[in-house]
Amino acid sequence: MLKRKDVNVMCDVVVTLPETIPQERADEFFSVITDFFKLKFCQKDGVKFNNFIGAYIHKDETLTQKELKCSENVICARYHEHFSFVPIVVRDNGQKRVCANDVVTLKLLKNFHQDAEKYISEHMNIPISDVGLTTGVSKKIKQYTGGKRGAFTVPELRELTELSNYLKSENKQLKEQNELLQNRNIELQLELDKSMHALKIWQHEEDITPIFEDVMTSL
Repeated sequence: MLKRKDVNVMCDVVVTLPETIPQERADEFFSVITDFFKLKFCQKDGVKFNNFIGAYIHKDETLTQKELKCSENVICARYHEHFSFVPIVVRDNGQKRVCANDVVTLKLLKNFHQDAEKYISEHMNIPISDVGLTTGVSKKIKQYTGGKRGAFTVPELRELTELSNYLKSENKQLKEQNELLQNRNIELQLELDKSMHALKIWQHEEDITPIFEDVMTSL
């Protein structure tokens, strides 16, 4: 494979058991969704790749009521699965390469949830409306992954992340500079108040009005 440090040699897809599917059917759901992921990421045109790493179901992770916004005063948990694979793509010449950008494409992401719902509905024999994978997805996609475009590519996300980190750093420096300027302004104001107070005392002890008028006239 390519000896490059920026090659993503593994991808991990995380899917949470939808609230619309009861936990007693969790194993069935994860079995079906695993088959769906294999169709999407582990084969092309009927040719299977030896790139499947594993499908790991987590049932022992719990979240508090506040984290999951549960209505009942109990510790809640939702089962979820990590599907891991090596992103292999087949070139026109038949050569296999590792390239996450060509596997996890914008076209795939746009219809990914809808395609998964259809597959689960057919293989679990339940209505699409009861699958619940696309609940809130459109809004989240617009909010986090590029608005009407649906999603950013990996290089675009990397560039945006670097830009975001740079702007955060600049903003932090500006805040620090602003605080220094505000503190310096307070110090100068205190010095000015002291000077004005000393001037008033001096004026009271010695009448300098004629001298002050002469100075102002010369200015």
